[in-house]
Amino acid sequence: MAKRRRALLVGATGLVGSCLLQRLLDETTYSSVTVWARRPLALRGPGLKVETFDFERLASHKVEAEHVFCCLGTTMKQARSEQAFRRVDYDYPLALAKAAAKGGATRLLVVSALGANPTSRIFYNRVKGEMEAAVAAAGVPRTIFFRPS
Repeated sequence: MAKRRRALLVGATGLVGSCLLQRLLDETTYSSVTVWARRPLALRGPGLKVETFDFERLASHKVEAEHVFCCLGTTMKQARSEQAFRRVDYDYPLALAKAAAKGGATRLLVVSALGANPTSRIFYNRVKGEMEAAVAAAGVPRTIFFRPS
């Protein structure tokens, strides 16, 4: 029997993250699923551990999972400024990637966006592309980006 892995999910309250969380809990590959969230979750289950904290301290948290899932993201409407958008969609995923590499994670799976391109003239696509480049260079052995429309 293969060794069961630990999963870490950051961004579990959004559309993609909440669906992914349920899939991870149903998956027998994982012995535990830890969620880092800004607020408590209503969902409970065996093997689920929810840790609430301030995302500004993301880089200082110790990653204790082989597989890390990043579903962080916002919209310009929610963020209200380019600086705030960049904080959520670039800074936080990069901090998570660095913490994952430092913690020995073997896989990092990140939700990005269709059209992500670091040279795009469109701010949203440029930030997503810059994030992908920075996260890929963070040092996790296998990093995978998903680009939903």
